[in-house]
Order: sequence, then structure tokens, then C-alpha cells
Amino acid sequence: MQEVIILKAMQDFLAFSKYSRVLFKIPNFEQDAKSILLALQKYYQTYPDKKFATHDELEAYYEYLNPQRKDMESIKLLFKGMRDAEIANTDLLQDLLNQTVEQYLSVDIADVATAVMQESKSSGIEEIRGLVRKYDEITGLIDEIENDVCNLPIRDLFAKVTGSGLKFRLRWLRETYGFLRPGTLGHIFARPDAGKTSLALNELVHFAYQLDDEHPALYLNNEEGIERIKARAMSAMLSVTPQWIMENYDAAETKWDKGKGERLKFIGGINHISKVVQKLERFNPRVVVIDQGPKVDTYGSLEGVQRLQILYNTYRDLANEHNCSIITLGQADNNAENRKYLNLNNLDASKVAIQGELDWCLGIGKVDTGGLEEVRYLSNVKNKLTGRYGKGEVHFDIQTCRFTD
Repeated sequence: MQEVIILKAMQDFLAFSKYSRVLFKIPNFEQDAKSILLALQKYYQTYPDKKFATHDELEAYYEYLNPQRKDMESIKLLFKGMRDAEIANTDLLQDLLNQTVEQYLSVDIADVATAVMQESKSSGIEEIRGLVRKYDEITGLIDEIENDVCNLPIRDLFAKVTGSGLKFRLRWLRETYGFLRPGTLGHIFARPDAGKTSLALNELVHFAYQLDDEHPALYLNNEEGIERIKARAMSAMLSVTPQWIMENYDAAETKWDKGKGERLKFIGGINHISKVVQKLERFNPRVVVIDQGPKVDTYGSLEGVQRLQILYNTYRDLANEHNCSIITLGQADNNAENRKYLNLNNLDASKVAIQGELDWCLGIGKVDTGGLEEVRYLSNVKNKLTGRYGKGEVHFDIQTCRFTD
């Protein structure tokens, strides 16, 4: 049954290219099953445009290659089993492959150990170690360990570290952080109504035309109505008020389409990390905004600093795994009220659990002074992207949700 499930999975070219080398290395792999595996190998070599071998195609091709074996009962049973079997779990497939390798090599290990116990061999430890190393080699564990070592050529290394990314709209952000590169985690924090959501939207709509259809931007929200968020994004992209949009729906829709607004996906109800993972796997985004990042729940019953440490470590891992930029939005503490320039101590909740995982962190300050209602004060409080630090003032047009230098 195990060989049947594995062979069925091998009918998919991607699975075959990834796992077939493992099966070919197993010395005692069932011969009838190996003959079908060899037929699959020749099939993909002969028809390189094919990405999947159907049951009928594979059986016909096998008979073409092995006319003397087509009537063998064992072969017929294997093909029938492949036709009836179902497998969709790739993790299960890998476990089955590793188990198959382990079973075969365990027999050899047992033979060596038995010979030592019966005193027909003086020592067998080194031989057993060699068999274990062989298991690691066949299952790819050695390759995985080697892949952990950074061996990039110097040109590729510096292209990855200093290369281009998404271009910010605000000049101050460009001069401070350079480009928004994939695999990075950032955080924007402010007091309520200071404009952190608007600043994120201001940049997100600017990213839209820089993206492609296969790698969009996601705005994942757990704070306010997602419809209101998207409406504000439209104002930010078009640089117009909501009233203008309501009076000019057709023109607004045309401008939204021209600005590649369809590349921005607005999704509400993101209150658990499992939903974040689900959306990343579904949309394969280039950039993700999570509003509000610290409020997303994790697995288990963790609370306080420990919960935030696990949560933000997960965000960092997801940014690397999906090669995207993740930006979380969060609150500043009470001490940030009516204050121009914020610092790391003004992060709400834990000051350490969040900032320790970040590549960059931006605070937005606001003061309650007449004539300064639309002035916002930006503080770069952490910057591993370029190492630059500084402060700046920008204008925030609340009606159009637009920030300008």
C-alpha cells in the first residue's frame, strides 16, 4: 500500500522531481514499483512539457516500454491501486518516504547489531553511524543543514542586503529607510487618531503600481470596518475627499483601476495568527499591513510579554518564509499623548517583546495646538534597514487621507 501511495504521488511532475531521487537511492525498493518509477522518469524525459501523467497515459507508456511485463499480475495490482488511491497531504508523503528509507536501513542496522551481540563482529558502531549518515543523506537532512549556511556569492549577498525594494511615497521615509525590502518586519505606532492607519494606506496605494498581479498587497484588519478602510484608501490614491468620490463614482472607479487598485486586498476579521497564515498562503503577497498587529491572538493561552514575543517572532518568520514585507500597526502609550516625537519607550504594552523582532519602527506624534492640527511628527526609533536615524515633520490632509512632505 505504501508503494502505491508513493507512486500515485509521483504522477505529478513537481512531486516526482522533488522525491524520485530519494526512491532511486533505496537499494531494496520493491522492484515492480521501481520499474514503474523508471517508466515515469522516461515519460517526463520524453515529454518535457507534461506536468502530470494520467493513469491511462502512464499505464500505456509502461506497456510500451515493457511489453513483456504488461500482463504480470503484480504490475496490474500496482496500477489498480494507484488508480484507486487518494493522497493530498504532501507532509504525509514526505513522512512516508522517510519511513520507507528508515525501514530499509533499519534492517541493515539490525544485522550489524545482531552480529556484534552474537560476537561474530568485534565492533559495529562505526558501521551503524555510517548507515545513519546514509539515512540523513537520502532524506535530505544533510542538504538542509548545508542550506542553513550562507554561501551566497558576494554580488548576490550584497544585492540581497542592499538591493532595491518597494519605493515609499514620502521622501522622508525614502531617505530614512531606503526601500521596503522583502523579508522585513516593521511597526508603526501612534496615539488614536494620529494617523497610523492613514499613513499605512498612503504608502500602500503608492506601492500598488509597483506590484504585480501575482504578488499583491494585503491590508489585514481587526480594528474598524474594512469597508471604511478601503474607502479611505481610495481617497488616498485619488487624493480626493469622500464627498468627491460620491459625486463622481465613474471617474473615481476609472482612476482606482488606473492606479492598480485591484492589487490591494482589504480583509477584515483577522483576529488570530492562523488567519494571517491562511491569507499569506492564499494570496502570496509582496507586502502585508496588519492593523492592529499586537491584537492578533496566538495559539495556546499565552498572555502579556510572552504572547507578544511569540506573536512577533511568528510575524518575522512569516515575512522570511513568504519573502514579503510585513508592517504592523499599534498603539502608543499614554505618555505619547500631545507629544511631538516618540521613542521606543512609548510603545504600548511590552517595549521589548515587539521591538526586539523588528527591522524598523516608526512613531507618529501629534500635538493639540491651534494651527498644527494637520502636522504630524515622525520619529525613526529603530532602523536595521539603513542604520539612519532622525526626525521629521509631514503634512496630513485628513479629508483626503494623504500625507505629504
